[in-house]
Order: sequence, then structure tokens, then C-alpha cells
Amino acid sequence: MANPGTRIDAFPAFHFEVDIGGVSYPFRSASGLKSETKVYEVEEGGVNTHVHKLVGPTSFPNLVLRQGFCNASSPLYKMYLDFVSEKTKGSGKRRIDGFVRQIGPNGTSAKWVFQRGWIAKWEGPELDATKNEISIESIEIVHEGIYLVGGSSAPASTGLSGSGSTSGTSSTAGSSSASTSSSASTSSSTGSSSTASTGGLSVNVLGQKK
Repeated sequence: MANPGTRIDAFPAFHFEVDIGGVSYPFRSASGLKSETKVYEVEEGGVNTHVHKLVGPTSFPNLVLRQGFCNASSPLYKMYLDFVSEKTKGSGKRRIDGFVRQIGPNGTSAKWVFQRGWIAKWEGPELDATKNEISIESIEIVHEGIYLVGGSSAPASTGLSGSGSTSGTSSTAGSSSASTSSSASTSSSTGSSSTASTGGLSVNVLGQKK
């Protein structure tokens, strides 16, 4: 009889936490944990069997976070105003780092770390007298990369823990202001993928040319 293998339980979608600049928020939902690498198609004369697929730059959508609207003194709205206010514009404006951690079964977890983000959009509740629903507010965080870091119930320090950073923080993928022992290896000359060791945890960086 063939070995059916070991059963692996999937992570529940409802058990997660979000950290923004070192502060944890009780969000109802988080979306935008994506990365997409542009594909350049190159046709070669005399080659009729296929089209060459070359690796282009990688882009990241906005991180969209939603929670119940509970107070007129919304901390999310205040954070948004910090980035659009005339008083805080300029090179001294503080960028934010953070992470989304999903809690899995048996003490496992997965963490997505975003870097050099700022809040580009705040949206208040949609009012509708025909619906019996709670009010929801949301923010959208633009950033310069979000990366999946291997984790556990007590993950080791990566230097990308989501504590607040200044605008001078390096945006290089898989690196941080903290001292790390890292080594990077490129899988091909096109730079389609690379793996960096950061603080003992593996960071997958897609589409970064080396």
C-alpha cells in the first residue's frame, strides 16, 4: 500500500494580527499580500516553437486594512493625516514598517513584512439605512515591498519586525537597519528569484535582479 503521507492542516483565514510601526491593531480583514513580476515577451527570428519570457520589475499592490469604525478620534485617520499634512511634508516625513502575521495550527505562523510604507488612502464607513451591518473604516498602505518570512509561534528576531523606521531606512529587499548575517544567491542571470538569510529566517524575494 502506498504511503498516504502526513496530513498538513491549512491556516485559518480569521486568525491574524497586524502591526504598524510597532503598534498592533485589531483589523477585521487584511488584503494585498501579493507580488507580481512583469513579463517581457521577446520574439526571436527563426524560432517558431515558442516566445521567450524575460523577467521584468516586480510590483506590489496596496495593503488594504479594514476594521470597525468605533470612534470619531480614529487613530487610522490621524495616521493618514500625518502623511498628507503640510506640516509633515518633506524629507523628514516618517515612513512606517510593519507586518501581518497569520496564526496557524499547532503553534505555527506565517509573517508578511512590509517596508517603507505610508498611508495613501483612508475610507470612512458606507452608510445605508437598509442594511443591518457595523460601520467599517479602512486604510491603504503603499510600500516598497512585502515579503513572506518563515515563522513559528515564537519567531526569531529578523530586524524586519515592524518596529517604526525613519525615511532613511534602507529599502533593499531582505535587509534592514539591524545587523544581520545574510547571504544571497541568484537562481539565474535574469534575477528571477533569490533567497536571503535574515536573522536565521528565510526571506523569499521575487523578481529582484542581482
